[in-house]
Amino acid sequence: MIKTSKQFNLILIASLVIFLALVVLGLPRLTSLNLEEPKTTDSQTQLLEKQGNSNELSSIESDLETTDLTDLDKELSEIESELASP
Repeated sequence: MIKTSKQFNLILIASLVIFLALVVLGLPRLTSLNLEEPKTTDSQTQLLEKQGNSNELSSIESDLETTDLTDLDKELSEIESELASP
């Protein structure tokens, strides 16, 4: 009975050491991953991101007038067809 208990403790300790080693060795990989979304260089996106930083009504109206939304849903039909296909 004592032998079985010692074997269990040895296996438990060895498992913990291996687990901790894997965590320590894998941690630098997880922290070096680039989890940020890629920046889009789409001209339409760049135009939408340009806006004033004032909360004055005239500034907001100017931003609305200069925003071009005509091609905003240009790829919508492609997206809908991809979603509809199995």
